[in-house]
Amino acid sequence: MTLTRLSYLARKFLFWSIVGIITFYTLKFAFIKARDLYLSLNPPVPPPPEASFGKLPKLKFNNLQQKEDSKPEYVLDTKTGTLPSFPDRIDVYKLQMPQPEIYDEKDAKYIASSLGFTGSLNKLALNRFEWKDNTDSRNLFININTKEVKLGTDLDRLEELLTTGYVAPIEDAKTKAISLLSQRGLYTNDLQNAEVRTSYVVLNNGTLSEAASYIQANMVRVDLFKKIINSKETYYIYNEDPTKSYTVIYVVRYLDDNVQRSNLIYPIFYYNNQNTLSDAKSMYGLLPIAKVWDFIKNGGGNFVYLKKNSDDYYTKYESLDVSKMEVRSISIGYYETKEPQTFLQPIYVFSGVFTTSNNETGNFYIYHQAVDSKYLDLDLEQD
Repeated sequence: MTLTRLSYLARKFLFWSIVGIITFYTLKFAFIKARDLYLSLNPPVPPPPEASFGKLPKLKFNNLQQKEDSKPEYVLDTKTGTLPSFPDRIDVYKLQMPQPEIYDEKDAKYIASSLGFTGSLNKLALNRFEWKDNTDSRNLFININTKEVKLGTDLDRLEELLTTGYVAPIEDAKTKAISLLSQRGLYTNDLQNAEVRTSYVVLNNGTLSEAASYIQANMVRVDLFKKIINSKETYYIYNEDPTKSYTVIYVVRYLDDNVQRSNLIYPIFYYNNQNTLSDAKSMYGLLPIAKVWDFIKNGGGNFVYLKKNSDDYYTKYESLDVSKMEVRSISIGYYETKEPQTFLQPIYVFSGVFTTSNNETGNFYIYHQAVDSKYLDLDLEQD
């Protein structure tokens, strides 16, 4: 074979090799695109949620009643003007159920003594203890089974010691509140991941109300709002009132150094925290959001919060004649109650602005159970 012939064959081989490679990758690219298009038009049916806890109890919400003739119009007014997209399934978590332990009474006595209650306890029941501090007009209640703690101070007595405009700096109030919990073994993992919110409060004439700034305030309220944090999303844990938490601490700063060092730094304290077992979870199917919205706009759902803009945090609810509900936000959260519950279940949370027949405006929250009803035991309610 001559050198010329060999050179010709080499060029021909190289040419067809390049053509072959281009053809291969072109066909491969076309196949991948065709496959992706097919799957987007005909997505594979995912396996059903595992639902390994079996049928879940139906959630029971505290539904605020509107006036009898109230028939509001519902308007979807989200940023996009459409319903948001949600997954078709979500985790349900087991909660740590209270278990009586031999050291429960000892732990309760330690908490009481650390809060300055040195007198003898009053056993209201086998699991419910009470202490009184007559010197500072305080009361302490502890349920040793559920670990619920309630500390209250006579507001008239407290008001005598307060100075309006003299409050703890916000960051200092947060630090003191967390210290109160951690030093008494109450700062659990759930609370360590919580969002800490603060508000200025004024006590005047024996009544608590919101204060616009520290100049008008004489206390700081610290709330810990729990969250579920996973690799993809963060979900808030809501209770009966979405604006309140089950861990709230009032922090006070006094001009009198003797009082400042006393037990009255935390005059009001409420704690009720059931731990989430983050590793004990199972996927459950969700109701389609479009179906829930149809139910809501036809008068369904549970109104858990309705407050006029003229009201504040401490205003008690009075039935309203609502004419219009503008839904501004729809999200998924989880729901907990004061009473021990077996599971932490998801809910849909609708929030927005309402208008009354008198043209008063305010904010509202509506809850709806998010788990599809086919996964629920409708004869069993979870309070």
